[in-house]
Amino acid sequence: SCEWQKGLLTKMVSLAKEFPFLDKARKSELLEKVFFGIKGVDLQDLPSHVYQLLVLASKGFCKREVIGGVVGFFGSKAETRVASVLRQIEGTVLLHVNFAVKQDPSLGQEVVALVKSDLGAFNHFTVAVLFSVARVRKFGENSLGILRTALLTAYNDYRLSKDCKWLPDELKEESFQHVKLVEKSLLRAVSECRYGREHVVPSVIQFGFMLLESVEEGRSNELSDSNGVLGIEKLSIKILGTLFEVHDMTRNEIIEQCKFR
Repeated sequence: SCEWQKGLLTKMVSLAKEFPFLDKARKSELLEKVFFGIKGVDLQDLPSHVYQLLVLASKGFCKREVIGGVVGFFGSKAETRVASVLRQIEGTVLLHVNFAVKQDPSLGQEVVALVKSDLGAFNHFTVAVLFSVARVRKFGENSLGILRTALLTAYNDYRLSKDCKWLPDELKEESFQHVKLVEKSLLRAVSECRYGREHVVPSVIQFGFMLLESVEEGRSNELSDSNGVLGIEKLSIKILGTLFEVHDMTRNEIIEQCKFR
């Protein structure tokens, strides 16, 4: 149960793929140590560490746990690091994820399944990963569809809980906090597009217009209230507006798409 030194961590991940005979319990134990120790890995070493983990996962080594661990780490535990450097590191990690999914589409399925099965896994990095995976042709519609479903579900739950007379206040507060988290995560992922993650920009544009179409189709059950919940129409406009501001190269594309709607 001793803690591994950070230099040993990546080596152990790299070596683990040479031990296919490990049973599931041993694999889980190894990953637990790896994700416990990752907090101490130097920032510049994180991308190569994640790359080794993705290679390991592609060999069939606890794929869901690897994906969940990576998303969980960058979604919350990494927040204590220097923000500006971390954003650049995350950009590199997203490229690694994108490449890994192209090589092994089953990893993309794990990303999608993770978000489907665990709403607690929803954070700005999950959103960024889904935007990145959406660039892989096979997962384009599925990844963005999962994001839209998560958002619409959060809005729907919030609206229902707000209007429900008999629901306890703590449950109402829970649905309010969740919808705020989903909105905040989406907007943060969009605003961070400028940090070495240009490859996700087309996904963000597509998603922004996808949300606007939901409004046009009347499927959004629009809500916007004094509690600061934006609602789908304002959120979609804010997503496209943020992208317009932070990414010069998107402006013509956004303007052109607006013309044809």
